[in-house]
Amino acid sequence: MKFLILMLAISSSTAIADYKKQWCVGEDGNKCPVKPAYACPQDGGPGDQAVARSVCTITTPDGQKVLNFRVETMSSEGGNKCGYTVYQATCYEPTSK
Repeated sequence: MKFLILMLAISSSTAIADYKKQWCVGEDGNKCPVKPAYACPQDGGPGDQAVARSVCTITTPDGQKVLNFRVETMSSEGGNKCGYTVYQATCYEPTSK
């Protein structure tokens, strides 16, 4: 009976675990609490959506694919040109039903 329940659980789900990545945006990368660190957007830095898109891009047999993602601000403090903000991207694929 345990084997049958396990088989049903395995065969009914194609979930992929979420992937999370943090980075910092700030004028002085040495002052960022996490790495990698990127420049302020007004100084040519890529911006949070561009970094998340890059982090959540995978290579498949059919080419590159951008996974769905959400960006959260984990912390932010003032200072220098744009302060220091830590972002976290969570990359995920919708579950199949």
